[in-house]
Amino acid sequence: MRNVSSTAIVSTAGKIAFVVIGVWICVWQKPFFYDEYLYLSNVLSFIQLGWATDFLMAYKGSAGPVYAVLQAYLLPITDLTPWMVRLVNWVLLGCSVYLLHQLASKEVKQYWHSPWQLVLFPMVWVVTGMALTEMVSLTLFLVSLVALYTSARQRNIVRQMAWLLVSAVAMGLAIAGRQTYALGLVVMPLLWRHVYGYFTWHLSWWLALAAAPMAYLYGVWGGFTAPYDWQKYQSLQRAFAWQHVVIAFGYIGILEALLSPAILQINQTKWWLLVAAILGFIWAPLAFTPLASWMHTVQVWIDVVVRLVNGLLFASAWMWLFSKAMYLRDNPFSYGTYFYIGWILLAAIACGAITHQFSSRYLLAALPFVGTFMHNHTPQETAPWMRWLPLCLPLLGAISLLGYYVFK
Repeated sequence: MRNVSSTAIVSTAGKIAFVVIGVWICVWQKPFFYDEYLYLSNVLSFIQLGWATDFLMAYKGSAGPVYAVLQAYLLPITDLTPWMVRLVNWVLLGCSVYLLHQLASKEVKQYWHSPWQLVLFPMVWVVTGMALTEMVSLTLFLVSLVALYTSARQRNIVRQMAWLLVSAVAMGLAIAGRQTYALGLVVMPLLWRHVYGYFTWHLSWWLALAAAPMAYLYGVWGGFTAPYDWQKYQSLQRAFAWQHVVIAFGYIGILEALLSPAILQINQTKWWLLVAAILGFIWAPLAFTPLASWMHTVQVWIDVVVRLVNGLLFASAWMWLFSKAMYLRDNPFSYGTYFYIGWILLAAIACGAITHQFSSRYLLAALPFVGTFMHNHTPQETAPWMRWLPLCLPLLGAISLLGYYVFK
């Protein structure tokens, strides 16, 4: 057991977790609950109204309509049976792992432990084990990136244009499904330069085509969300929730610490981590409660729990930002590196735009690249037992999903 590599642990655990989620969905045939009702109501609306503007105006929920349209076309197969509807996200998770493998194989350097690391993250358990909207956009986003890499390797101009078309359309649909992916257009020129080695005029029409669904959808809505969602949360709206950005970076730091603690350079910043943790505990500005579905069972301790979590998130956010700053300082410039880190930064910052609440589900867009730069980054060695820390991730995922199934 001493010779088992962390990569083998992550890969094996990810495969087992994938099977467990699939069995969970098929065995625990719970009726629709929580946000599932809201988003699946749009399926019936689409069947009645089709592609008419009325469907978009009547749409319910914060996310875009892509998930509802997909479920509508799968209706002859699923018949809106709860476990079959949820199984769609499980299939999409499998596709995402495959696409992440393709993406990793197209890189000169191996950035990932294993593509299966995606399955370990707790929020992936929640969005896969329930009929929620996030997974379809993540899959389309990865399709877009893989198609872009594939296009650069085509010698035939027709094939190259065809793959670029697939990439742009997939990105456009990802944006139409989840607004966060619109930020991908900001950093996409970095990936384009990384993949092609130079900028081409094709980037212009690619960006225009990818932005077209977003422009149409948001034009119809008159904003980034449907009228129903805007009216529902209008009284709670504020300009920007910086606390949610701190929480997001804190979550990313915790995930990366459990996945590969060696890359976070904890020894170099331990005193700053202590200061951040104490500041977060005393100040407690985030007012964030993790595993909220479970917290009502410990009401007596909830204030202490919130303060402890504040301290942990403050320290974790500082740890992650520091480690990435040191990585960029100590390694040669790479457009690919700046794309991957830039995408995580933007996905975390986007959480501040959702001002009425924070959910770890909002970070799904960043997860494919959380824990990158593991194999080409060699900080101080960590203790051998730390290679088993990734096993904490699926345990947290199972606890999170169980909380939804039991208490929601």
